[in-house]
Amino acid sequence: MEYLLSSAGCFSISAVLSYAAVNTILHVTSLWLRIASSLAVGFLIVLTCLVGIAFLFISTQPVSRYFSVPVALFHFILEYGAVWFCRRAKNNLEDACKRPREIQEELLGEILRKNKETVYFRDFGLTEVKNMQDLKEMHPLTDYDHYVKYVDRIAKGERNIMLAGLPDRLVITSGTTGKGKRFPVKLVNSPANFLLYGIASESFPHWQPMRPKLFFYCLPTMTKSEGGIDVAPVGYIPPKWMNLMVTFTTPKIGLSINTLREAIYVHLLFGMRDKDVGYIMAVFTTAILEAMQLLEKQWTMILQDLSRGSIDLSVNLPSDVRESLTMSLKGGCPERAAELEEEFQKGFDGIMKRIWPNVAFIAASDILNIRDTLQKTYCKGIPIFTHTFGGSEGVYGSNFDPFSNNVEFVTLLTGTCVFEFIPEEDMTNKNPKTLFIDQVEKGKNYELVITQDFGLYRYRVGDVIQITGFHFKCPKMKFMYRSGTLLNMCGEKVSSEVVRGAVRYAVLSNYPEVNFLFHTVAESSLIHGMKMEGLSESESQNAHYIFFLEIDCRSGLDMQFIDTTVLAKQTIDDSLYQRHTFYRNFKDTKQINPSSVYLVHPGTFYKLEDYVISNTSASANQFKMPDKLQTRGAFEVLFKNRVVKVRY
Repeated sequence: MEYLLSSAGCFSISAVLSYAAVNTILHVTSLWLRIASSLAVGFLIVLTCLVGIAFLFISTQPVSRYFSVPVALFHFILEYGAVWFCRRAKNNLEDACKRPREIQEELLGEILRKNKETVYFRDFGLTEVKNMQDLKEMHPLTDYDHYVKYVDRIAKGERNIMLAGLPDRLVITSGTTGKGKRFPVKLVNSPANFLLYGIASESFPHWQPMRPKLFFYCLPTMTKSEGGIDVAPVGYIPPKWMNLMVTFTTPKIGLSINTLREAIYVHLLFGMRDKDVGYIMAVFTTAILEAMQLLEKQWTMILQDLSRGSIDLSVNLPSDVRESLTMSLKGGCPERAAELEEEFQKGFDGIMKRIWPNVAFIAASDILNIRDTLQKTYCKGIPIFTHTFGGSEGVYGSNFDPFSNNVEFVTLLTGTCVFEFIPEEDMTNKNPKTLFIDQVEKGKNYELVITQDFGLYRYRVGDVIQITGFHFKCPKMKFMYRSGTLLNMCGEKVSSEVVRGAVRYAVLSNYPEVNFLFHTVAESSLIHGMKMEGLSESESQNAHYIFFLEIDCRSGLDMQFIDTTVLAKQTIDDSLYQRHTFYRNFKDTKQINPSSVYLVHPGTFYKLEDYVISNTSASANQFKMPDKLQTRGAFEVLFKNRVVKVRY
């Protein structure tokens, strides 16, 4: 009703303005004043009519009851404006996919023009580069060490070093093995930022943009460089943007919480208050899993808070944040709490669809392949949509088919990166050959190399992808593994993709009733010389792999009855033996010994997450469970929380 009244008010104002315009024309003698007045009043008439039409449309939509009238209008402009821009961006990309090499050549020209006055440009003689082939012949392949001295100068406030002027931010990577890398960026809207809404509006016709969004977000730490430049992860939302964050279920002050468990608790509290949630967002699917596990453990306390309009004192929040959030709860919602309690009493399979029946999809990156686990448990009936593929250095691809079981990304050609591809078999060569976007072949694996407009040239990203097909003439790719996660004790070079497949097969073929959550692996060389209780037997072995697995025994199966000897010797090792030629060769010559497998207590991998975030530059939003353990501290966290140890 309030939106209909707002619409009527706008049309009434328009009528009054029209009457005023007529009087102006009749009584003003000056021609120029008459024209100016008519134009000004005419503009206001059109504006109020458009706002009235917008309110009329909003009155037909399922708007959150917690949105004020101005917020609902802003939500309408933001969401439907985004849908329009996104569809346009998607159409432009579709056109670009018909002539990928031409588009890439044009993009390289734009990059060179933008950065022609930079120190790096002059140092490497890039004035002679006219096309992609020139760049390939005249500029070496690079890694991060190549840029450190230039990044350090930018951090001190020097201008025109790698990019024109100063960057808006130095984006810092997760640095799971220690110090993170820093990359200069400008905060511009690339086409990739507009694709989600365009694809979602076409793929999920029942999605209604006016419904509120639930966003699982934890504010990363932002620091300043020596020269006063912001240093933060790519997902950091600066304070000046917070006023735009009013279309989420959580009040904007809730997005300023910088501790993970507290942030999740608050997002759940306000998210469950609103039955009309339209879609759910997170950076990674692990955040969805962690939120649902927290909900399963603490739903009683959350419902008490929802009913009373308070936040339990055990949730550690700054006093001003707690006060503001408590005011936003407006005395609580006991009716909604009672409704939710009935659903929780039924169990947690499919719980998200039951408490948010209008959710059209979940948007989150599924790096660890836990989408299937979620869709068998908490997220039954809700599509999980991994919409983009990228990193701190840039966005590389967008998923045009949300319903595909194999997540494939169409290579982004415009406004992002110029791509080269190193064939997998050449990755370890000193000067590997590279291919351009029109030279790759379906079914083959490549390491990504990018050139982008913030100062990286022929940069080896470290992501290995597989070309799965083509969209028109543009490659579609699937993420396979990070080159830094290869198991390589003797030269076997086993990828995390092969390991992941072997471990999943081992667990689910022997114990199909369990939910497989997380795994990681260490090379035995990592623990050489370590002194920990229970470690001597592992230490005495020669080269071998050490696996840690976390599973969810929802069926009631006791983890004590899971035979890790079978998992290690007869399944994981056998599966690796069948899947990987070099592993098989080293196993036959007994240079690689049988693996060790440890099951860990529930929640152990979240302790690993806490450890990594506390000891590296990783933020909660960008953290990814490591495929391979790189530090003894991380190994110790898992080993101390083991349930079963196997030895042979």
